[in-house]
Amino acid sequence: MIGAFLSLIGYTGAVAQNPAMYPEVLSGIFNLSCLIPAIGMGLVAFALFFVYPLGKKKVDSNAAILKERREKH
Repeated sequence: MIGAFLSLIGYTGAVAQNPAMYPEVLSGIFNLSCLIPAIGMGLVAFALFFVYPLGKKKVDSNAAILKERREKH
């Protein structure tokens, strides 16, 4: 996947030989190294907020269920 992104921003064999001559490629690499992790963190935050929301009621419910399970053993 990273190789495909590098190809999209223009990182080819000629650029690899002397990347300093291609500031737009260096800028693209910098953007990839910042944007991909930021997008990933956004997706994780979205999942935690919407897919698995934890409020006080849910946490208390989970704690009660776990307490019941521990008492059975």
